[in-house]
Amino acid sequence: MRIRTFLVRAAACAATLSLLAPPAARAQDTAPSPAPSSSAEPAVSDAKYADAVARIAHDAPEAMRRQRTPGMALALTDRTGTISVLTFGSANLERNEPVTPATRFGIGSITKSMTAIALLEARDRGAFDPQAPVTRYLPWFNVHTRWRPITGHDLLTHTSGLPDGGLGFGAPLDTVLLRDQWTGYAPGTHWTYSNVGYETLGAIAEAIDHRSWSAIVRDGVLAPLGMTSSDTDWTFDTLGRAATGYLPFADDRLPDPRHWTLAPAPAAVFVDPAGSVLSTPGDMARYARMILDGGVLDGKRILSPSSYALLTRAAAKAGGNVPGLYQSYAYGLAVAKLDGDTVVGHTGGTTPFVACMEADLTTGFAAVALTNIGAIAERPCAIVEHSLRVLRASAQGKPLPALPSAPDPTQVKHAAWLAGTYRTASGDAALAVVAPQPNQLALVVDGTRHPLLPAGGAFWTDIPRYQYSGLRFIPNPITHRAEQLVAEGRWYATAAYRGPKQFPHPRAWDAYVGFYRTGGGLGSRPYDLSTRVQLVKGALVLDDGTPLTPLTDGSFRIGGAAWSPERLRFDTVIGGKAQRAFFSGTPLGRVPMP
Repeated sequence: MRIRTFLVRAAACAATLSLLAPPAARAQDTAPSPAPSSSAEPAVSDAKYADAVARIAHDAPEAMRRQRTPGMALALTDRTGTISVLTFGSANLERNEPVTPATRFGIGSITKSMTAIALLEARDRGAFDPQAPVTRYLPWFNVHTRWRPITGHDLLTHTSGLPDGGLGFGAPLDTVLLRDQWTGYAPGTHWTYSNVGYETLGAIAEAIDHRSWSAIVRDGVLAPLGMTSSDTDWTFDTLGRAATGYLPFADDRLPDPRHWTLAPAPAAVFVDPAGSVLSTPGDMARYARMILDGGVLDGKRILSPSSYALLTRAAAKAGGNVPGLYQSYAYGLAVAKLDGDTVVGHTGGTTPFVACMEADLTTGFAAVALTNIGAIAERPCAIVEHSLRVLRASAQGKPLPALPSAPDPTQVKHAAWLAGTYRTASGDAALAVVAPQPNQLALVVDGTRHPLLPAGGAFWTDIPRYQYSGLRFIPNPITHRAEQLVAEGRWYATAAYRGPKQFPHPRAWDAYVGFYRTGGGLGSRPYDLSTRVQLVKGALVLDDGTPLTPLTDGSFRIGGAAWSPERLRFDTVIGGKAQRAFFSGTPLGRVPMP
C-alpha cells in the first residue's frame, strides 16, 4: 500500500536542489569534509576497533549514495562506551553546512521505545499494569469493537487491532477520534503497526503521572541517560538546531530510481509519543548502550530486569516494512536474528528524517544511523547491519567484511517475461514493451525506446504522463509471464490473456477515482499523506495495486486481508467527484491532478 508522505511547499522553496549526481556524492561535494567531518581519521575510543571503524567510515558514503541522503551521522557503541561517532555529508545543502556530532536529527518511531520505557518505569513502581484494560487509565477511551477490551500490552506490541492512524491531528486528539473507528481483529491475533496506539500509550503515561508526555520522557528517560542534547518536541526553536530534512521535489509521482531532485522539508510543530524525539548520534549511542547492557547505563539501572525483558523479548510475530529487522516485536522494539545473533532495534521515518537503530544483544555491539532524507526513502539499516558485522568480525579476529554490493537499479529480472504488446479491451490504445537486453526493459513510443526502471513494485519511465503511478505488470500465476498491464489507471492485456474483458462496477465508484492528500500544509504536521485511487478491472485500487474491498457501511477496507483495520471512506460528491476521503479517520482532500 502506498499512502505516501508528501510535502506542501511554500513559494520560497521553488528553487530546488537537483542531485543529478548520486545524492551522497553531491552531499560530499558541498560539505567541507566528505569523510567523517570531525577529522580525516575518525576518533575511536578503543584502539582495537580502529581498523573496524576505518572500514565502516570508508563504506558509509556508498551506503549514503544508495539511500540518496544528503547527510548522515553514525554512532557505534559497545556495552562499555561509545566506540566512535562518524558524520558525513551535509546538514544543510543551501548553506553548505556539514553534519557534525552536535547535529540533531529526528529519530521518528525509535521514540516508541522511549514511550515504552516510560511506562515500564511506571510498572516498576506499581503504577502501570500492561495487562490491564486501557480504560483503567483512560475511562474515556472508546473504539468500536466486538472483542475483548484492549490492554496496554496490546498497544505496546501493535496487536490491538487499531488502525495505524496518528497521521492527522496528533496526540491526544487522534486517540479521542478512535471513537469513530473500528478494530480489525481480536487483540493479540494479528500484528499491524499503529501509531495511534502509541499516542494512546502516551496518554496513559500522562494520566498516571499527571504530567505531559514530554516531561515524563525528558525526566524519566533522557535525563537519567545523560541525553542532554535531545528533545521530545518539534518546535521552530528545536528544529532550528537540527539538520534540514529533504524530500523528492515532485512527490506526487514515482521518483527516478537513478537520481532524485530534492527540496527542503518545512518545519512542523510536532509532539507525539509515537515519533517526535530529536537527538544526536552521541546521545543515541548512550541510549543504545543502555539497551545493550540490560537496562543499565554507567552503573545506573533504568529498568528492572523484568521490565527490561518486556522491552527486549519477542512478544508478537511481526513482519513489518524492513526485511530482517521486523521479524518479531516486543515493547517498542523489534526483535530479529542477524546471522544467528539476537538483535533488537527500530526504524524511524518522518517527512524530513529517517533513522535506524539496532543493538546486537549477543555480541554487545550497537549502531545507530541518523539521516536527513525524508520518509519516502529507504531506512538506513544496511549501513547499521554492516557496521555490526564489521565490529563483530573485528572482535573475533576475523577478516572485516566489505559492504555488500547493491543491485543495479536499471536491471530488470526476467525482462523478457514482461515484453509484449498490450491493448485495451476496446482496442483503442496499445502499449509496446520490449526487452532490448536480457535485463533491460523499455516502452516504445513513436519508434523511440524509453527505459522502464523498477520503482517500488511498479516501473518508472521518463514519459511524464506515466510517472504518477508508473506501469504495473500483472503476471500469469502459472507461466509467470505478464499478460496484463495497468498504466494511468487504464487496463491493458496481451493476446495471450484469456480472462474477462468487461468489468462491471457500481456507477457510484466513478466519483471516487482521483488524487487525494491531507491539507495541513506548511508548519502543521511531520506526516502528510497522499494517495491516488484508480478503477481497474471493475475494482477500486490504490495506485500501487492495493485493493479496496467494499464494506456494508459504504466504506472500503484497505488491503486484501479480511482482518485489516485500515479503512477508506469517501464523501462530499460535487460534480460527480468525491471531494474528500478519510484514511482511517484522517481527512484527505481531492486535488485536481492526473
